[in-house]
Amino acid sequence: MIGAEAGEKRTIVYGQREVSYRLFFLKRKTIEIAVHPDGRVVVKAPIDTDFSLVEQRVLKRARWIFRQVDYF
Repeated sequence: MIGAEAGEKRTIVYGQREVSYRLFFLKRKTIEIAVHPDGRVVVKAPIDTDFSLVEQRVLKRARWIFRQVDYF
């Protein structure tokens, strides 16, 4: 788990809303997007992933992220 590590805080704009998330680069093969009950959005990506690919993936999942945040 992430523990005390502080991921990089990033924000992107989707329509009229912003998606703020913590980005962690870890030893893994895929990008994971998780929405926690307290509203935190955490993105875990492989170490060599380009920022633009991560942003594309977050934008693609933005509607889902907003639904999850609103649900919690």
